[in-house]
Amino acid sequence: MNAMSNEETVLVVDDSPETLSMINDTLERSGLTCLVSIDPLQGLKIAKKMLPDLILLDGLMPNMSGFEFCEICKANIELQDIPIIFMTGLSDSDDIVKGFDVGGVDYVTKPIDTSSLISRIRAHLLNAKRIRSTQRALDQSGQHVFSVNHQGSLIWQTPDVHQSLSRISKETIANTQKDWVKSIFWPAIEKWIQSGHDNLSGDNLSYGLQLHCDNNIIKLDVLNNNISSSEFLIRLQECNQQNDCAILRDAFGLSVRESDVLFWIAQGKTNREMGYILGISPRTINKHLEQVFKKLEVDNRTNAAAKAIPVLNHS
Repeated sequence: MNAMSNEETVLVVDDSPETLSMINDTLERSGLTCLVSIDPLQGLKIAKKMLPDLILLDGLMPNMSGFEFCEICKANIELQDIPIIFMTGLSDSDDIVKGFDVGGVDYVTKPIDTSSLISRIRAHLLNAKRIRSTQRALDQSGQHVFSVNHQGSLIWQTPDVHQSLSRISKETIANTQKDWVKSIFWPAIEKWIQSGHDNLSGDNLSYGLQLHCDNNIIKLDVLNNNISSSEFLIRLQECNQQNDCAILRDAFGLSVRESDVLFWIAQGKTNREMGYILGISPRTINKHLEQVFKKLEVDNRTNAAAKAIPVLNHS
């Protein structure tokens, strides 16, 4: 992440010259490159220019608190993945919780135990390096993957996910004056993740979560079903109903409505759900199903879905 060298760089932001001097000497002796700032606004400029591997941040400073500093970093796509450790003399649990809420990964209390500090820094640098390595691999493979914590809050995302969600957000605001990503997508992710182990593993893992936005379906699958992990890796897939229905029509010689029904069968919808989506009665759906089964040469919904899904996945 450091733009200047291969050495690991730590930015220290604290309004105490004595603390800065002590930490600078400690980090330098440990083989880490240290950048220091006594002013949080100057510290932000340094962070944006140098892209340090980790930030040590005082909780209370004039002009801007460490919590505000951290929030600004997490809102910046270039800085959001940098681990931030809070340094504070505060022992109140509310302040510790606030540090984690705004995106901090750890905290140390003053007076600082330098040996413990170095151990914590090394651990978080190693974790960050592993995450960046995973992100690079996913970026190179073109995967739409993002990571959330156990509350469903975003930890990191590949550029493909960022681009997809930004586009969807702009499109929905333009069409409905409502940001679908903020009002629907992220609340649904939080509810899904917080719903517990049963909805994220085993048989349910294969179904994942499906969200509907205009003519698009957003499919979400958890890639790591180890609930003890500190994060969940989620794959995002977009499919356009109109395009996919046209593919099914061409592949199986279906009518427009028959392709609609087959599309929703492939999405795991019941007759009742399809009737609500398509605005037709369950009886009418059954008539279309008969024709779909006949044209696909199958005798049930499961086999129909088994024929449709590979066609959609390879389109």
